[in-house]
Amino acid sequence: MSVIDNKYRLLTLLSENEVSSVFLGEYMPTGRYVIIKIPAPGQEQLALVRYEKEYGILVGLNHPNIIKVIDFSNRFPYLVLEYIDGENALTAYKNHSVPLDESYAYLLQLHGAIKYLHRQRIIHRDIKPSNILIEKHSKRAVLVDFETSRNINDIDNIKIYSGDYSPPELLNGHSDYFTDTYSLSKVAIFMLSNKSPTEKITLYHRLSYLMEEDYTKRSNYVDEILSILPKKPLLYFYQ
Repeated sequence: MSVIDNKYRLLTLLSENEVSSVFLGEYMPTGRYVIIKIPAPGQEQLALVRYEKEYGILVGLNHPNIIKVIDFSNRFPYLVLEYIDGENALTAYKNHSVPLDESYAYLLQLHGAIKYLHRQRIIHRDIKPSNILIEKHSKRAVLVDFETSRNINDIDNIKIYSGDYSPPELLNGHSDYFTDTYSLSKVAIFMLSNKSPTEKITLYHRLSYLMEEDYTKRSNYVDEILSILPKKPLLYFYQ
């Protein structure tokens, strides 16, 4: 097993893409589990830029529903994040029947996290079920993967595409708070309409103005999602 900086041990490969490999790791002095990102072969420079940016954003954040950063190195680039014992929402909803009130609780947590991000002038830009971890025992929803996030004052024109959860403006390198509002609305439909097509259509119509393709017609305020969603979710689809 590989050891990094004489303090982190790589244990299990969790995922990989063209830039990074993500490992379950161990902080050797304490035996604590952590998540470690390291560059794919030949991608050290690009990985360094991404890790430095992600670290710079996360180190200034403190919210229970946002992943915490632990360490960063620019020598041999790596990024260390807290370990969440659970699974992402895409897997959780595929493998389990998640109660409606539990789904609503996750959305309340995510709403709080995104509202906090926006107060810190941060746009996530890649909110989707696979970037939401559900902690096994606490049922805490945690927003992860801040590689493509940006401060509202920084212009980077990066083009991002995450399928159905990405609003059209991201393909043109444009983003603002309304970008996250669009994506969270899509996540709400995913989480709250997993029982029948009728529920999905009903919820889609209620949230449709927050998912306008023309972003100039869309709201910046994530609070509007909660104003539309039911206060008593267990009764919502059966009235």
